[in-house]
Amino acid sequence: MRALLFFILIFIVFLLVHRLIKKKPTKPVQTASDPKPMVACHYCGVHLPEEDALKDPQVAERYYCSKSHQDLAKKPS
Repeated sequence: MRALLFFILIFIVFLLVHRLIKKKPTKPVQTASDPKPMVACHYCGVHLPEEDALKDPQVAERYYCSKSHQDLAKKPS
């Protein structure tokens, strides 16, 4: 009978310790409010947000990551 009570006591202690150690669920990580549309530089192919890119005034949907790439793309090769 003493052994049975001892094992029940050990089991209860195990459950209490397990609950204390058990990780609490973490809050989900908040992401940026809205994803920004991305475009690729016509010269080098790097992707950047559309709002940061330089748009080609002559060709619609052609973007550049910098003024130098815009100038290099316009030079005849």
